[in-house]
Amino acid sequence: MPADGKITHGTLGDERLTGQASTYGTMVAISRTDIINDDLGALTDVPRRLGRAAGQKLRRLFWSAFLASDGHFDVGAGNQVDGVLTDDGEDLQTALIAFRRMRSPAADGSRLLGGAPAVMLVSPNDEIVARRLINSAGIVAGGGSTATTIGSANPFANLAKLVVVDWLVDESLGGTAGTREFYLFRSPSLLPAMLVLAIGGRVEPTVETAEADFSTLGILMRGYSDIGVARGEPLAGLKITGNPIET
Repeated sequence: MPADGKITHGTLGDERLTGQASTYGTMVAISRTDIINDDLGALTDVPRRLGRAAGQKLRRLFWSAFLASDGHFDVGAGNQVDGVLTDDGEDLQTALIAFRRMRSPAADGSRLLGGAPAVMLVSPNDEIVARRLINSAGIVAGGGSTATTIGSANPFANLAKLVVVDWLVDESLGGTAGTREFYLFRSPSLLPAMLVLAIGGRVEPTVETAEADFSTLGILMRGYSDIGVARGEPLAGLKITGNPIET
């Protein structure tokens, strides 16, 4: 602020994140005979099943987009480093240093983003190691005698919220069965890593029931959603490739 108290005008740059929502739906025909013979009320569960199928579709769309080989995570972009989770946490320390060194693009002044990760995302292959690192109160050193006194507190305790994602190993979505890659993300309220798109802002599926046409005895049930998924901010997080760091 200058001495006269006049606030300087700022400027807004352009950044475009693109995506498109599409309509996905399923319809089920239930005959009059099925309705009459439904003594256990199994057909009343059909709307819930249609809604669950829509939710599963959104999950598959989301993780397929997340795992896409589109160059989103890249060393040159400053959001990818080598490393693998181990009980000693050495590569995790390297990843944290890289996370805190992440900078905005040159067009924005290459400003240091800083901050601690809010989410640590791992596959089931790293779940146990990740839980030990984040939940342990201390780290026990290996055997042997030493005259040096060192601290035993765990520097990674409560580092971030741990999220284990089964879909990272789903090869039908682009995952790898034996993957050791993991991710550190900022809070989505600061920088969203992924975007969920919906027409009218409605992510929940619509489930409807109607009579079949006049020539058919029975009813029709359908469920549909107008949804899509797209990449968010490249600097929302850091990908750690699962490849040990070369020393």
